[in-house]
Amino acid sequence: MSATRQAAAAEAVRASAETPPLHPEWDGRTGLSERNIPPSLRQIVVDNAELHEDVEVREAATAALAAGDAAIAAFLDTGLDQAERQAAQRKTETATRNRTAIEPLRGTGGQYLRAEVDRVLAGSDVDREQFLAYGKVIAEQRDAETSQSARDRAAENRAKVQMLTGAGGPEVRRAAQAALDAGDDAITAFLSSGYLVAAKADADERERLVKAEEDRRRAAEALSDLAKRAARANEARRVLMVAHGDGLRALQRSANALVAGGNEARKAAQILAANTAGG
Repeated sequence: MSATRQAAAAEAVRASAETPPLHPEWDGRTGLSERNIPPSLRQIVVDNAELHEDVEVREAATAALAAGDAAIAAFLDTGLDQAERQAAQRKTETATRNRTAIEPLRGTGGQYLRAEVDRVLAGSDVDREQFLAYGKVIAEQRDAETSQSARDRAAENRAKVQMLTGAGGPEVRRAAQAALDAGDDAITAFLSSGYLVAAKADADERERLVKAEEDRRRAAEALSDLAKRAARANEARRVLMVAHGDGLRALQRSANALVAGGNEARKAAQILAANTAGG
């Protein structure tokens, strides 16, 4: 209830108190009769009984309505302020108690609980009251769900990396096993980037081996071609040597024939000369 509305209510009560008594039993101290309470003032008390945010005010207004005009007048005069002071004291004590209950939770629990604790400690008394009423449970449930999801993902990631230790290249297998040995964080890092680095290293090594094999094949082919050419050259030399030998033997036979012919010619000349001399 606003201060302006309270002042108007108090002024109305005082004005009503100055009205001449309509009932002989009214003594001016214990309250006003029902007909001396204006409907607007009674409605103020009804509104407080039904709508005020503080339970102390609602209960005091309800009690005044049940007790009669004198209690209504007392409520409007002093009871409302007293009830609001009681409510303020309760709120202060509750706020202190709530903060004291929440402070030890700072930095504990999962990410949602930590964030919610930081938020309500920096927020209002209502934030902290709602946190203790239901916000803490909700944050803890979300953390539990997140934790379970994280465990499931970790198990799936570990299975993937375990498979790579037997199916990948040498560098992938080595890096995968190192990640498994190091734990979940290393497994996550391996799947996000380490696998690509290791796979590229394996691909580069395979490319190097393929190139080396191709170089060896070409070298072998070149060596085979050289051997073939050498074989052909050797065969040509052999044929040449055979031909050369045949030529030398033919020349030798020709020389021998010439020598033999010369010898026969000399013999014939000697015979002819002998015959002539004996003539």
